[in-house]
Amino acid sequence: MSEEKNRFNKIYDSLVEEDRVTIPVDVLQAAEEREADFEQKNAEADALETPELDEANVTETLSEEVIEAEEVNEIEEPEELAEINEDLELIEEEETTELEEIPKEQTYSLPTYQDLRQTTYGDLLSLIDEAERELADLKFRKQLMESDFNELMSFFNQVFIIKTLPISAIAEDALLEYFTYELLKPLEKHDLRLSDHQYSVWETKHFELSYQLIDNEMISFELILPRSDDRLLNQYIPLMDVFPGNQKVIISDEAVLEILTGCFSHHIFTSGQISFFSFEINTVLANMKQLGFEIEDNLLDNSKPLNLDYQLPHTISEEVLDDIFITAMNNERHDFQKLAEDEYLVALENEQTVTIKQQVEEDAATLKINSGYTNKSLIEFFGTYQYLVDLAMTQ
Repeated sequence: MSEEKNRFNKIYDSLVEEDRVTIPVDVLQAAEEREADFEQKNAEADALETPELDEANVTETLSEEVIEAEEVNEIEEPEELAEINEDLELIEEEETTELEEIPKEQTYSLPTYQDLRQTTYGDLLSLIDEAERELADLKFRKQLMESDFNELMSFFNQVFIIKTLPISAIAEDALLEYFTYELLKPLEKHDLRLSDHQYSVWETKHFELSYQLIDNEMISFELILPRSDDRLLNQYIPLMDVFPGNQKVIISDEAVLEILTGCFSHHIFTSGQISFFSFEINTVLANMKQLGFEIEDNLLDNSKPLNLDYQLPHTISEEVLDDIFITAMNNERHDFQKLAEDEYLVALENEQTVTIKQQVEEDAATLKINSGYTNKSLIEFFGTYQYLVDLAMTQ
């Protein structure tokens, strides 16, 4: 916009500077042509010895032509100047509008020393508050390390169940780690240690247990047994759920049956391997009982004689019953009896019995296992009487 204005100003100045009038080029050219024509006529006149032209007349003629050019320019000049003035006015109006649109610069006052000092004071308070929280968290984690099980139980309830004690995520992990360690403490004799390549996993010589807090009220343990082959990846088996709030423990019977199936049907576990597992995990269950937990009846507990009824989600095949009958009749201390339609009894030594009742309409079966006066888990029972394992195989 400013360049255009400068151009108009130059034109304007050239037209009005020092009261001089610019003669148009075409008028000057016409005058020069007339002068040349005049000179040519004079030359011809001289050649014909015509009288000399009066120099005064020639000058008068040229002056008249110049005056005519000036008059023409004087006529055109007002129109050009008017147009230029109009353009200049438009430019000035646009520039004024642009200047009005430019926001005025806001002025800021520099902060005073007191302002800076107050800001620094606030920053220091924040740093102190953060440092105090970190120090309190460190002290609490130290307290956790020094706590016995009862104190850990109290902290567990305050942090996870009634939520009256907020702590950091690191402290929560530490609390859960120390709490589960107290539950599994008997496994120290079997190289109990935290895994260095998996999160929230306890390792022992013969198996691993992962733990996870569910809904802030239940600790879920999953089992992994090393396989006897390397064809498939190991998978965790949900084993038991611990409820610290009401101090109850639930063992998964499905896990026990899956272990038996893996050993005696799929042969991915050895009988010695699951025997070690059964013995070691029962030391853990005994420890939990000493800590005040109530353990519901299950297929894994060997602290008392086995006396349980178990519902199978399928009937027992005739082939399995025939194999049990043949094996039992070939053993002098065992017997196989038919009590009623679809109901059978296998009698073993030491007053141990297995009762089988088919429920054909429901496509199910009921097993009643009694180890007499001998304390046994289901794994130990079937480890002794392996020909009965097919009764508990999962489908």
